[in-house]
Amino acid sequence: MTKGSKDDAMQAAPAEPARAEGAVETSGVVQPVTDAHYTAIGKVAVEWSWLEAAIEVSIWRLLGTSGQAGPAVTTHIAPRVRLDIITTLVSLRTNKVQQEAFVSLVNQIKEAGLRRNSVIHGFWLGVYHKEEGEPARLPRVTARGKVARRDTKVVAKDVEELSNHIFRLTSELLFLMDFYISLPIRDPYPEELNRH
Repeated sequence: MTKGSKDDAMQAAPAEPARAEGAVETSGVVQPVTDAHYTAIGKVAVEWSWLEAAIEVSIWRLLGTSGQAGPAVTTHIAPRVRLDIITTLVSLRTNKVQQEAFVSLVNQIKEAGLRRNSVIHGFWLGVYHKEEGEPARLPRVTARGKVARRDTKVVAKDVEELSNHIFRLTSELLFLMDFYISLPIRDPYPEELNRH
């Protein structure tokens, strides 16, 4: 392609629709969500990345390894497997009541992860008004035996609350880790197995 033909092609291309404060229709294209939704969705992504990093670092600390060797163990492990690992490592240092409290936290993390996945990977459908607080639609489609769709209306404030919830879970995890690290590791095997 010659320089002249490339410039001609660029001039012939339609202009990108202007971004508006709220969702507006421009040349038949609807901005999928309001800017407030975009911001809140971004916050969920960032807070979740911090939570995942906190889980990884906590595993390293519970194993007594460093930021040099730790990533070799955790980098390519799925998030749910990391949660299983951290739960097991915590169980080696805690009593039954502490273990149950930690499992409760892990269950909250798993639930937040499902909500996070819907927000981050969901197919957001348009908001057709500019008013702040207008809900966007987040459809969920299943196709097991038959195709079914359920739309959930989501306001940006609810997505923002999810990011705040994830932040609180990260804070609680790190707080508990500081305590758990101070506890000695107990031998999980019965005494009979340790006889030589």
